[in-house]
Amino acid sequence: MSGQIDEDLSGKFNELLSIFEKKNCRKISLYLNSYGGQLFYGVEIGITVRKKNIETFITDICDSACGYVFVGGIKRNIQKYRKMGFHQISIDDGRCVTKKTAVDSDDIEIIKLGNSYVRMMLGDKSSKKWIGYEDMTNCNNMLHVGSSELLKDGIVNNVFD
Repeated sequence: MSGQIDEDLSGKFNELLSIFEKKNCRKISLYLNSYGGQLFYGVEIGITVRKKNIETFITDICDSACGYVFVGGIKRNIQKYRKMGFHQISIDDGRCVTKKTAVDSDDIEIIKLGNSYVRMMLGDKSSKKWIGYEDMTNCNNMLHVGSSELLKDGIVNNVFD
């Protein structure tokens, strides 16, 4: 999966999955290459990834909303020396949104969506690490975390050469 995480990519992903299902594919692996996109579609695709028992791989770039797709994987793999990018949630108007800066109920719901999804996919300990990484920067910068740290934190299940 390459490109912007958005409605268009979500639709293409679902179309491809239906083709795989018609061909009775038993195992699907998803290789990610994305600078991110919209949180909602990252979560939506990630939930589908989990429901369909898909294994995820980072062999290139996986920043921002791409990480939400990645953690949907039943097994999450990252190539040695690769990194995943984290930042605070941003809204379409360019605002960074945190618990402290939320201005309305929509902002709060977006934060809850991201946090509850990560807790559901990773459990309490690893999701706290994830949320901590997001909180370390603002939405205009990217914090890149390496494969060994992600493995130690439980965000990744496997590091491969």
